[in-house]
Amino acid sequence: MQAARYQQLAERQRRSSVYEGLVGLARQCAAMADALASPKKPDQSAKREISETDILLLLDRVVAENKSASTAAGERPQSLSAAPALRELSLDEILQKIQQDITEGMPFAG
Repeated sequence: MQAARYQQLAERQRRSSVYEGLVGLARQCAAMADALASPKKPDQSAKREISETDILLLLDRVVAENKSASTAAGERPQSLSAAPALRELSLDEILQKIQQDITEGMPFAG
């Protein structure tokens, strides 16, 4: 389950902004999985379905807002020379991975 993967990543991250972002992603994935698993009611067919393009545009906007918020907060990216050989992914890297998975049409684990 995708939500469980994000929850596990969140537990490994101890910085509050990264942790909160991953927990939010886990909640969104769980909500999407629940929505997809529930049987559709007849009145739901009239609702507008969100296209993959809409999702990618929203993801781009979230990534851009996240970058501008981190710049405004004065966060500096860690230099590669100071980074440990085995490191955890940043929130931006996780979002890019999700975007790549969506673009490539990879199914979500569920």
